[in-house]
Amino acid sequence: MAMRTPEELSNLIKDLIEEYTPEVKMVDFGIVFQVGDGIAR
Repeated sequence: MAMRTPEELSNLIKDLIEEYTPEVKMVDFGIVFQVGDGIAR
């Protein structure tokens, strides 16, 4: 495995962050029967 300089690692991480596209999806799951004191059942 080749050694990388801190600058190379920094640039690699920056590139990965810039190219990242978050995937968001809505999912309905379950039914809330009761809510109290910040706890849903």
